Amino acid sequence: APWQDEGTFHDFGRLPKPQVLDWILTSSHFHPVEASVDRTQRGDIYPSDHYPLGCVLSDEPDTLHLRWTASENCAYSA
Repeated sequence: APWQDEGTFHDFGRLPKPQVLDWILTSSHFHPVEASVDRTQRGDIYPSDHYPLGCVLSDEPDTLHLRWTASENCAYSA
């Protein structure tokens, strides 16, 4: 899958290409619906040396979604 080569560790912008280092792991009860990497920065200022990951997980299609981002708590929606 194309996302497997998308790195999130950038060492505050010092790396020429971000390294694959961060993961979102789930049990077999969930499957990924959507994933994203938040590359927000202000000039050369980064909030972290890692880009935050986000994902939407589902336990069954169109039943329950679990949305997570590094800057928010988990939020459930039916």
